Amino acid sequence: MSRLNNVRFDYGITAQGNDDGMAFGGAATQGGFRKLGNFDSLGPLSSSAQFIAEFPTAIRREFDDDLPEQSIRFDYVYGFEGYDLSLGAGDLRYQIEFDFFRN
Repeated sequence: MSRLNNVRFDYGITAQGNDDGMAFGGAATQGGFRKLGNFDSLGPLSSSAQFIAEFPTAIRREFDDDLPEQSIRFDYVYGFEGYDLSLGAGDLRYQIEFDFFRN
């Protein structure tokens, strides 16, 4: 069993909002996104690529040159509920890749 199965993982997508005074998503359509995947730990992510969201429609508004207004936010939350000091020290390193494509 992978030790990454001990690291809880949850994710969310915010289509429009404000982060520290920077508005985002105002020019992006909602995209009708839906959350994919039914995993709750990093274990499945260590063995193969996982789809976490699907956007059936475009989120970019043509002719809008303000990047934050065309952006959405991905939020990742990690939990170490099963961790105690007997497990020793460690670190968590990972690489996230986003593949965007249009059908």
